[in-house]
Amino acid sequence: MKNINLKLNGPFKLTEFIEIPESLNSGIYIFTIKIDKKYVIEYVGITARKFQQRFLEHIKEILSGGYVLYDLEKMKSVGD
Repeated sequence: MKNINLKLNGPFKLTEFIEIPESLNSGIYIFTIKIDKKYVIEYVGITARKFQQRFLEHIKEILSGGYVLYDLEKMKSVGD
């Protein structure tokens, strides 16, 4: 089995991330929700395109109601 090293940057707000130099890269990305002092993974994606382009698509889907919004109270109880 081959080891893969990942460099993690963040957390960033989605709307702020599209304006920084790292948004011109591609690769794996993780969307999280901050619950109290922890971050819970909501979504993991991979793109060969620029993050900026892919995230603009995500923003469009969020604003159009195309994504399911999770019950924050239920998510808080995960792992209890």
